[in-house]
Amino acid sequence: MGLRERVQLYKRVEEHRKRPLITYITSPRVGAEGQIGGDMLPELLDQLTQIPQNEKSVDLLVVS
Repeated sequence: MGLRERVQLYKRVEEHRKRPLITYITSPRVGAEGQIGGDMLPELLDQLTQIPQNEKSVDLLVVS
């Protein structure tokens, strides 16, 4: 599944669950696996600060 299709799917999840969805994906392909790195924390924090303050909950999808 390509990026465009995944983004559309993530938007559908947000609409269905009525809350923001943050995703963190590393490659599930054999030979291209990745680990969650500490350098992703600033990016995650940036995403969290962009969520409106009136939101009471957020979904986090991690595929690693």
